[in-house]
Amino acid sequence: MKANIIIDVMGGDNPAAELVRGAVAGSRGCGAALALVGDKTEIRRALDGFKANIIDAPEAVLMTDDAMSVIRAKSGSSMATGCRMLAAGDGDIFISCGNTGALYTAASHYVRCYKGLRRAALSAIVPLSQPFVMADAGANPEADALSLLRFAKLGEIYCQAVLGVEKPRVALINNGTEPQKGTKIYREAYGLLTASDMNFVGNCEGRDLPLGVCDVAVCDGFTGNVVIKLIEGMGRFMTDGLKSVIGANTKTKLGGLLVRGELKKFMKGLDDTAYGGAPLLGISKPVVKIHGNASEKTVRSAVIQANGFAERKINEKMAEGIASLTVTGV
Repeated sequence: MKANIIIDVMGGDNPAAELVRGAVAGSRGCGAALALVGDKTEIRRALDGFKANIIDAPEAVLMTDDAMSVIRAKSGSSMATGCRMLAAGDGDIFISCGNTGALYTAASHYVRCYKGLRRAALSAIVPLSQPFVMADAGANPEADALSLLRFAKLGEIYCQAVLGVEKPRVALINNGTEPQKGTKIYREAYGLLTASDMNFVGNCEGRDLPLGVCDVAVCDGFTGNVVIKLIEGMGRFMTDGLKSVIGANTKTKLGGLLVRGELKKFMKGLDDTAYGGAPLLGISKPVVKIHGNASEKTVRSAVIQANGFAERKINEKMAEGIASLTVTGV
């Protein structure tokens, strides 16, 4: 059964029309039904005859707005409307490229976390040659040791379902590999992860993340967001650098032709639009955050990803995993 996907087309850096075109392309690629929330005039124009449910909510939560505005001054916004629709069962999954803090607030307020869970983790797949899951990638600037343990469990389940890794290697991002490294919270988290039934491989330094040392990287959202954006930036830097080197002169262009196939594979591994978006793992129904500057291609990928997320019932697996998580050492 194909998913019914609710998409907030307001609040991003790009026009609503671009997001609508991406949603339509994604729907055509996977067969999902669409419910588009935003300015009905802009949506109808961009759909160009494609059939989708249109919900008129032209007010947008801006990137500069306070996170709480989505449930206060802007409770009628496209983001708040989409979250309420998801909570009411009017869709299977919600996607937004809007303000991350506001989306986390709206999802927590309207949709709620699983019973017994206080925080959700924004969990992004980092598209390197050996992809890994980052949890948390930006939802919680601060997190206690127990939350880090739960982020690890959520990331483990997500990695199993999406990347197909049977026993994911879970690592704690830290400023050294030794158990005694890091803040008190990270040392406590190290102990909890060691005592868990997860395949915990210890601390991981930032320089080792691109080298395939883990399948799930665990940290607070502040650290995760800085790391993931640095990796994305380095990917673009390397891509631009390779293009510049190959196009320098006739000799380098000929050399580029000889390695063209391998270069395409390498550059594809640096494409941060490949997986579309990052789900807020821990929210009782699927909520996916995509980049504020999401392009048509990004939205297309996010819709296809979201359809698979719903079809594979990943959220149900999350609930089971959290319910079965035992905590030792607290």
